Amino acid sequence: MTDHLSETGARELAARIREFWRQRGHRVNVWTEAVRIESKGNQKPFTYHIVRSDLFAGLPLPTPKPATIESTAP
Repeated sequence: MTDHLSETGARELAARIREFWRQRGHRVNVWTEAVRIESKGNQKPFTYHIVRSDLFAGLPLPTPKPATIESTAP
């Protein structure tokens, strides 16, 4: 099982999500971000990585349809 909170694991997960949607004809933006938790008391500070995307409710955003030009010429 991959640790999705490590930098490597988060990047692999982001790539899998991107590839999943690419195979279905969608281009989605997926990236990772580092989150640093500062120490409290005797705990050492640590960093974990999260995956972010422009998916909405787990689905790609709708792709705008190309504009069509209607001819009014007879």
